[in-house]
Amino acid sequence: MMQAMNRFVITLRARDVAVRLCLLCAALVTGVLLSSCASSSCAYCDYGDCPPPDAYMYSVELRDPVADPCSGELVLALTTPYQPSLLCEVEQRVLRVDVPCAKAGDCEGSAGLTIPEAAVLRVLRVSDTKTHPQPVALYCRCKNCEAARDGLLVFDKVELRAMGAYRGDQTAVFYPDAAGGVLYEPETFGTGRGGTTITVGAEAALLWEVLRFGGTHAFHLGPLVGVWPVDGSTFIPVSLHPRITFNNRPDPYGCNCNAWYLFGDLGVTFDGTTGAPIAEDRRIWLGLGIGYEIPVSKQVDLGADLFVRRTWLPLPPLECCPDIPADERNPVRISNLVGLRFGVTF
Repeated sequence: MMQAMNRFVITLRARDVAVRLCLLCAALVTGVLLSSCASSSCAYCDYGDCPPPDAYMYSVELRDPVADPCSGELVLALTTPYQPSLLCEVEQRVLRVDVPCAKAGDCEGSAGLTIPEAAVLRVLRVSDTKTHPQPVALYCRCKNCEAARDGLLVFDKVELRAMGAYRGDQTAVFYPDAAGGVLYEPETFGTGRGGTTITVGAEAALLWEVLRFGGTHAFHLGPLVGVWPVDGSTFIPVSLHPRITFNNRPDPYGCNCNAWYLFGDLGVTFDGTTGAPIAEDRRIWLGLGIGYEIPVSKQVDLGADLFVRRTWLPLPPLECCPDIPADERNPVRISNLVGLRFGVTF
């Protein structure tokens, strides 16, 4: 009866933690979504809110006619309320011009056009008839955003991460034996069964794109596996790893190449030494995190993220007393972790 009650209490605690982590994830998603509302595929939006309809107008005069991106007509000048941006980190310097096809000031109603710098005669800034046109000096505002973020092999996204986490002070564990027993004390670093304050490991996630939204954002889902040498064993964590990546496919001529992402985990751990059963109060683990990625090449991002987790890890079995039931031989260490992961994403 007492054993059943203990398992019931542990189950309730696990559910309570899961609810709290879900609420935290909702808050993180809301914050990032709100922060990304001012962004769009147009370069000018990376420098602030959309200009009002009566903002300064820019006139881009050309040496040769081009097709107006809204009407398709050939023109020798393009007018826009948004300052053109020069892109320099390419073989041929180009000018990015965002032309409003809807009413002025509508970020979502614009069409982008890239023009070689050599084809631009001049750029003028005008406001009204009382102000003379002023030439605009062209300088590099953007870099070529070549981040393809299209995955590796059959996967749409692959994460490789080294991780380190702080889980606070641990409780010593006593193992009785014929000579009296051994008390395993906690340590700051290490892998002993007494528990360590700092843990390390490695993880990899193999993901597929499930949903694309907002034009550039994506939701991925797939398995995560890793290695955690901790608490006297080497654990192999396996989890379902959902991930939301903002700006997953950036505008190649925009000014924002980097990506925020949110992720979660719900899984179990395996090992070859403890012999503990696979049950929710023995091996479950769950967590949430937020991260940031910077492209270092067209196919590879450098990423770092912050996570919170709760783990239930079985310790090596008690060998002293044969009358202990098999499903009660393994003490369980419950830990709350705050940690960092660093690595690359394909």
